[in-house]
Amino acid sequence: MGKNLGKIIFLNAVGLTIFFSWYLPAEHGFWFTLDKSIFYYFNEQLQPESSFTYFVGLTNVRHFDIISLMAMLALYGYYYSKQDHLGKRKIWFIGVTMLFFAVILNQLGHLIPVQRCSPTGFFEKAMSQQTVDK
Repeated sequence: MGKNLGKIIFLNAVGLTIFFSWYLPAEHGFWFTLDKSIFYYFNEQLQPESSFTYFVGLTNVRHFDIISLMAMLALYGYYYSKQDHLGKRKIWFIGVTMLFFAVILNQLGHLIPVQRCSPTGFFEKAMSQQTVDK
């Protein structure tokens, strides 16, 4: 762990920087420019009857979230089954810790007083022109 301490501290600092960038004023800095360019790039790909549009629609439903969660759980269970007693104990505690902090962070996220509208509600001409015409 001593070899990775600098990397852990650096990655935590990057995570905190990204998190606190949410509190910057709207349309501020390079984050806004980056976000806007990514949004418009992918929005332009959403043409009627395109395979990318169907892919986005498929992955944007709750059923896909449940299937993805089950796949991750199966992968975690696979690695769990390959471990000895101490390895299983370690993986068990890692899983419980991840679940605990996921619940805590989710609840803390509801306390953040900043509300922003979705990109489709914020950016002008968010839908492709072909989609708007129909």
